[in-house]
Amino acid sequence: MKRQLWALAAVCMMATAACMPVTAPETGQSVTPATDHATPANEQTAAIACSGELTSRNQEGPYYMTGSPQRDSLIDPGMPGLPILIFGRVVNQDCAPIAGAKVDFWQTDAEGRYDNSGYTLRGHTIAVEDGAYTIETIEPAPYPGRPAHIHVKVFAPDGRELLTTQLYLPGTEGSADVRAAPDLLIAYTGQDENGRQLAPFDFIVRR
Repeated sequence: MKRQLWALAAVCMMATAACMPVTAPETGQSVTPATDHATPANEQTAAIACSGELTSRNQEGPYYMTGSPQRDSLIDPGMPGLPILIFGRVVNQDCAPIAGAKVDFWQTDAEGRYDNSGYTLRGHTIAVEDGAYTIETIEPAPYPGRPAHIHVKVFAPDGRELLTTQLYLPGTEGSADVRAAPDLLIAYTGQDENGRQLAPFDFIVRR
């Protein structure tokens, strides 16, 4: 009987610990890529529900470059900026996952500048079997005429382009861009143990 009570107490303690919030360290002036930035996206996307509504399209802009490297972090060592972790799933309008989808990102740095001669803050990741993807980056700065945003293209496994859009950062709610496509506004849901702001976002595309 005592052994059963001790086992029950241990289970309760484990459940309580699993539900406790994580206290993140303070973010410094520069960012070092997290050593575990490849946290399995399928664990993080469990609470994200698929609405079935297609993600709004948005302009490509003049700074897209083909040939971005495949990687799960766009952060270079010592790069200034607030680290964020964008994660979610790529699914079709029926909420079926699109395994092997390519999700391509490009953005400005913390000063509002694009790298148009190399691949700084440019890169793509590949969705896994359940459609989950993860990308680590920094919060981009706005520049004249544009609120803070991150460009995204989604490609099918066969290379067909499925979506060109932009994600808008918290604080841009009053911009004309977000008013025109409010579903493209991301929200921070907390920090992880590496001090990264967590930003869940599902891409729902027509296959």
